[in-house]
Amino acid sequence: MSIDSEFSAIILSAWQGKLDFTGLLDHASRLTAQGRAPLAAVLYQTWLKRNTSPNRHFVLFNLGALLFAEGDLEGAKEAYLESIRLVPTFVQPRFNLGLTYEKLGNIDAAIAEWHWIDDHVSPDQSDNRPILLMALNNLGRVLEERKQMFG
Repeated sequence: MSIDSEFSAIILSAWQGKLDFTGLLDHASRLTAQGRAPLAAVLYQTWLKRNTSPNRHFVLFNLGALLFAEGDLEGAKEAYLESIRLVPTFVQPRFNLGLTYEKLGNIDAAIAEWHWIDDHVSPDQSDNRPILLMALNNLGRVLEERKQMFG
């Protein structure tokens, strides 16, 4: 099966609601590894429009990361915001949303996202400790660039 016909079959499966969450992640990862990230984004978008799942927030986060990497900052922002809307305590899209806002020149919004992480993630949460540290590092960097006191 050629790559194009394989992609067509995967998209059709997503369109018909027959592609499960694990299969979606597997196919999107392979497309990305093959240098076909835009097709992985199309796969995510198709799946999101045609499927319901308690894992939608993860798919939106992954879509945001792909769109960010492809330079579609507005698309990434929308995906991260929707992911956060679905699960407000999902920390990873908040961190990436901060990066997206920074790239878009909205430094105040970036700072607000990283402050949210600082306010809501305990250093005792080992799973989220790395993202807390990255948020604090970004806060420190941006506030130093602005010559503002941390806080």
